[in-house]
Amino acid sequence: MALVSGNPYLTQLALYHLSNEEITLNELHKTAIAEDGIYGSHLRHQLWRLKRYPELLADLQRIVLSPSPLEVEPIQAFKLQSLGVVRVQNQRVSPRCELYARYFKLALAIT
Repeated sequence: MALVSGNPYLTQLALYHLSNEEITLNELHKTAIAEDGIYGSHLRHQLWRLKRYPELLADLQRIVLSPSPLEVEPIQAFKLQSLGVVRVQNQRVSPRCELYARYFKLALAIT
């Protein structure tokens, strides 16, 4: 739950692979952001969607690199929240879950 912050789809995906004994919990944590991991396709799709909006990518990069939630222009925060990659609390924005924080920190460092 800490990895995906209760995201229903991501939780269901993990439970499916764990219950079928295709992966252990330890392996899941180690390979969560791997291209061939159980979340690989979902994460690549999220990145593909975001690449159509360079201004959102720039804000997301600042967000995932920051050690604490950031203030972001309200429309940008709304758009990122609508894409499901961030959470907004008290007008401050942070990655929606650890999985997204880890993946986008790596993916956006090389784009």
